[in-house]
Amino acid sequence: MVLVQPDPLPHLVLVVVCVLSAWTDVRTGLISDYVTLSGLAAGLILAVTLHGVSGLWSAALGAGMGFGIFGILWLIKTMESGDVFLMGSVGSLLGFPAVLWGMLLSSLFGVLVGIAWMVAQGRTKQVVSNMVSMFRRAWKSDEPSIEGTPFPFGLAIAAGSLYTAAIAYWPALAPSWL
Repeated sequence: MVLVQPDPLPHLVLVVVCVLSAWTDVRTGLISDYVTLSGLAAGLILAVTLHGVSGLWSAALGAGMGFGIFGILWLIKTMESGDVFLMGSVGSLLGFPAVLWGMLLSSLFGVLVGIAWMVAQGRTKQVVSNMVSMFRRAWKSDEPSIEGTPFPFGLAIAAGSLYTAAIAYWPALAPSWL
């Protein structure tokens, strides 16, 4: 099953945006708005240039889904704004419906990155305590918040998004459950 049609120019921009964003997120904990917004603009421009109105519709819907779904996670304070902008940019470059697979795979990679990050930082006990507190707050609003060290979710977004695009060129990479 091919999730994305091979589209070299948008996918090349996707590689640049994802690599730069993952690199800066790991090194500084921040994702550049200049990189993500440039990727968003490039995705929309390339979509309309290469595929006309239908391409623009796909890119805009992809960007909207990326911003919208990850924006909700930002509103409930489980995601940083750079991650939201990155997913919006990725959405414009992958288009719809591939962005949905990109978000799913990014979330799965996020679990792996999160576990590796917590072990590498020696914060397993703190992370488990934060998760318990988060679930308690979901049921009881007066539960105090425990601040933790955020992990570079931009790395997971990059991995999931690039994996989604790679499936277009090498369909054998697709998991059997897709």
